[in-house]
Amino acid sequence: MNNFKSYLKMTKYETIRIYRNKYIFVMLIIFSILLMFALSFVQNCPTTYPVAIFTDGVDIENCGVFNLIEDNLTLGKKVYVDSIDEGVELVNSNKVCFFICLDAGEENDETTAKFYYDQSNTAGRTVSEYLANAKNVYAYNAINEFLQRYGITLNESYFQLVSFESTNPNKISISQMQYSIELAVCVSIILLLGLAYSIARDNETKVSKNILYMPIGANKYLLSKLTPYFVLGFFQILIMLLIGLWPYNIHFETSLILVWLLSGFYLMSMLALSLFLSLFKSQIATIFTGLLLILVPVFAISYVYLQGNLLVQIILYLVPLTPFVYFLNAMMFNGIILWYYIPIFIAQTIIYYLLALVVLKKRQAR
Repeated sequence: MNNFKSYLKMTKYETIRIYRNKYIFVMLIIFSILLMFALSFVQNCPTTYPVAIFTDGVDIENCGVFNLIEDNLTLGKKVYVDSIDEGVELVNSNKVCFFICLDAGEENDETTAKFYYDQSNTAGRTVSEYLANAKNVYAYNAINEFLQRYGITLNESYFQLVSFESTNPNKISISQMQYSIELAVCVSIILLLGLAYSIARDNETKVSKNILYMPIGANKYLLSKLTPYFVLGFFQILIMLLIGLWPYNIHFETSLILVWLLSGFYLMSMLALSLFLSLFKSQIATIFTGLLLILVPVFAISYVYLQGNLLVQIILYLVPLTPFVYFLNAMMFNGIILWYYIPIFIAQTIIYYLLALVVLKKRQAR
């Protein structure tokens, strides 16, 4: 009973100390929420594409190919150029998103267009792929229309050799696809920085040294550090899941409350990892290592199918953020709870907590 009371007192002290610094407390509460709203605002802003145009003497108002482009894209600022080189230079210097070069051809020929884009620019590359599909649809409809005038019907099976269908019950937008990564990153950063600040304050104020002369076990000290941040993280996850309803407009296929409660397993594992990193001698080393362990999984998840490479999968699954993104996506978008991820979170929690305990006890033994 006395041990439990002293644990509660230490937890209360840690909570008061977090609240005492108003700036740190406010940032811990609102930083991740503001970041989520900001990302949502950027992703959902209407997109217009500035474009360079070489007309080659063509009247673009009555040009079929240019009308096709305008029907499929929201063009913004139009810059008319006098040469192809000038248009390409504008694309390469990122002054326009892409360059349309019209070619009037010979007399009675259909006007064609060449679409120049920068492969290193995500928007330009995405738009080019979208227009390529729109061009094929336009060509198919035009040919089909022409042949039907002469009583000829195309066998559509030749054009449907491969069809595509999503396994998700509802359509998922680009911003919704990124939501789980954004949530995991926001929570991870707050926990990492919060615990790093708390441990650093203990070192600066000699609290960590004074503990050596007090009847306080390492377990009690570490748990008193974790508890306030667990409550804070749990509250933030709830707020960010509510943000998922608006402005991200996610239709949760699993109960939002259940998603929130099961996210607690990720919260425990991320807290244990953050605690272990926070015990590094250098706070700078803590922050840089933490950011590395956050950013590498983010880029890997965004660009690689991890289940296709066992070695990479094993390495990245050592970081709680990696399994959590897949765990959260399955619950939100597919209505499936991948229960086998929970033992992974528990194992991570135990391993990283024990590592933090070993580091702290070694310091106390010196």
